[in-house]
Amino acid sequence: MKKLMIVVTILPAIFAAGCNQPTITESKQEAYKEWANSRVKIYYSLAQDQYKNGQLAQAREKAIEALALDNTSVPLRLLLGKIYIEEGKFAAAIVELDVAAKQAPKSSQVFYLLGVAYEKNAQPEQAITNYNRAFELDRANIAAVQALAEVLVSLGEAPQAQQYLTTHMNRTNATAGTYELAGRIAMILKQYPKASEYFQQACDADMRNHRYPEMLARSLLLARKYRQAADVLESALAKKDYKPASGVYVILGDCYMALRKIERATRAYRRACQSGSGEAQSWVKLARAELMQRRRTSAIHAAAQARRLAPTDLEAALIFAYAMIRDDQANPAILALEDARAAHADDPMLICLLGEAYAAKGQADRARELFAQAVQASPRDELARKLLHRSNDWTPGLSGQKAPRQAE
Repeated sequence: MKKLMIVVTILPAIFAAGCNQPTITESKQEAYKEWANSRVKIYYSLAQDQYKNGQLAQAREKAIEALALDNTSVPLRLLLGKIYIEEGKFAAAIVELDVAAKQAPKSSQVFYLLGVAYEKNAQPEQAITNYNRAFELDRANIAAVQALAEVLVSLGEAPQAQQYLTTHMNRTNATAGTYELAGRIAMILKQYPKASEYFQQACDADMRNHRYPEMLARSLLLARKYRQAADVLESALAKKDYKPASGVYVILGDCYMALRKIERATRAYRRACQSGSGEAQSWVKLARAELMQRRRTSAIHAAAQARRLAPTDLEAALIFAYAMIRDDQANPAILALEDARAAHADDPMLICLLGEAYAAKGQADRARELFAQAVQASPRDELARKLLHRSNDWTPGLSGQKAPRQAE
């Protein structure tokens, strides 16, 4: 009886102690959970490293493996969303990031990336909504403000973009990129003095960025602050680590042309043409500068180069023909202009210059006919009317003799 009582007393205690001990199944689940968490961390770290190294396919596979082990991980979905964006798989990125937004509705970063995915997927309205949400969640997230402004600009809403950007940017959150964007928007709106102010702020915020002085100089040129623009570029060109594009020398040349420093302008245009990436317009500008100094041979060479680079360019044809006429070479001028008429049949300047070329060759009747065509094409063109009026004073039926040369 005594033994029975002992057994009855001990059994409940043993039973209670047994209930507090993990079962074999619970132990396995706990071990699996720890193993899975460990694997997720390893896969996430590997995927991050591969993403940073540009190994997108490998990073994507690791991220997907990790999500199979833990589909509640927001950082993993963010990383997979970034990978899909980099791979150009924007719809897939939207799917992943939309899930992340539901899992972390207070994350500014999630909504910002979702905005990027929608923007890349040509869904601007959704992009705007998500960028705006990202900024509402984090008022220091100036990147979201800039991105939203960029979308508005792409939609042709530059005034609204400017208003939104200037309303939300301030000295505490603005970066060099913010000022650059504000400057570019001002340039679109042709607010050149305001653009200059923003580009100057960009220069001050990032003095190592060589693009900002170029933007500043261009805005100053368009604001007709030629001396300031030239000074900005001359200072930039004095830096040893600065390798300017040909367009920089074109801007510099334009500044000096406006300042009537023709020789300096010529040197700048020549540098633009010699850069190896010189465009037709650089050669046209050089030809014009050479003509202003009465260097006809150099002007003809530059204009010919412009025509070689852009056979249908009207300015190139005009400057080439003009230089040829001044050099008493009417035939090449006529050939160039007649060729250009195929693409610019009604241009009054071309027709007038062609008339001058025929007049220089001694074909007054043909010249008079062309001047009349120029007036018909553009009745308010003073030059065409003036040339037609002068041609009427020439000897009727003049042939084989040069008509009086028009003033240069």
